Amino acid sequence: MMKLKKIATFLIATCTLLMSVAAEEKSVTNGVAWTDANGNVIQAHDTVVKYGSKYYWYGLDYSQEAAVGDGTGFMAVKCYESEDLVNWTWKSDVLTKQTDDRFYGMGNVFFPQVVYNKSTKMFVMWMGTSNGPLVAVSDKPYGNFHIHDTYVTTSSGSIINSVFVDDDGAAYLSAYVWEDLAVDAPKLYVYRLTDDYLEIRKEWNSWGDIYSISFDNRAIGRSKIIKHKGVYYLIFADYGSLISVASKLEYTGLTWYDFVGGSYTYQGVKWAYANSLYDEWSGVNSFENTSTSYEFSTLIAVQGEEGTSYIASFNGWNSSDMSNSTYTWQPLQWDDSKFSNMDVPYIGDYSSIVIDAKKGTVKGN
Repeated sequence: MMKLKKIATFLIATCTLLMSVAAEEKSVTNGVAWTDANGNVIQAHDTVVKYGSKYYWYGLDYSQEAAVGDGTGFMAVKCYESEDLVNWTWKSDVLTKQTDDRFYGMGNVFFPQVVYNKSTKMFVMWMGTSNGPLVAVSDKPYGNFHIHDTYVTTSSGSIINSVFVDDDGAAYLSAYVWEDLAVDAPKLYVYRLTDDYLEIRKEWNSWGDIYSISFDNRAIGRSKIIKHKGVYYLIFADYGSLISVASKLEYTGLTWYDFVGGSYTYQGVKWAYANSLYDEWSGVNSFENTSTSYEFSTLIAVQGEEGTSYIASFNGWNSSDMSNSTYTWQPLQWDDSKFSNMDVPYIGDYSSIVIDAKKGTVKGN
């Protein structure tokens, strides 16, 4: 009888453990439009921030965008909340065209990027616009955000890409910049931000002092810097050489962003590395198995009890209905067998992935 009780206790404990593991592990299906708790299609193609035990996902509202080029301009930045990175609840439109007079008549807002400043306890949003970069702030992740000040001055023709916060709390803004494509190669510029993350530091605001990265004249779309085992990695969407289209840009007067949707050819996601943000960067490296059918968006840090994993997020744009675009998330993993001084990143290729937000793990399914 005692033996049967022990067996029963063991079976109950085993089942409880398996149920607990199953409860923490959640899967997402790639290549489809995802919906929130109310059944509405999620529109959040830009950035994810963790605050406390919850994640906040931000993106532009494309509900008025029947097709590429048919939209009514900037509508809103939407925010969704989740504890497991799978089940999302719409929280609010954290920034709308009614927020500030500068949004009226504005054609586009690009790549809203949100970071949390632990010192000021404020959420800071950097975004590109048709008239130059803007900064907005909020004391809550779900808004409302308000415009901090006037337009931030960066080098001419810049498109905001992403914001990176280093281990010491210092923040860096990356922006893709061209000045005169007929004579100068385009560059990705890295700007050191002030301690409150609201402005570019003055000593970094003279164009000769800003650190710039040039990758064989490539046009860079969305990008993200992360730090892994002391090495900095830049992951970016590659649109190929600009040399062949420089004259067309000058002739038509169209901006670089307009061409991303039409004339450049997306060539997949690439990566480079450096030992310091003030150092030389490596050459361009390719991932072996990434598709060009969806565009790289960002990297999502999944922070849990067992460490931090990364998700490479991709957007599958629906050109006939932008609000019904799709998502693909793949695990960003590391190979430590090739070099002694650094790991080599690689991106999975799975129809779905399994996320355990509590542990901080991501795996293909």
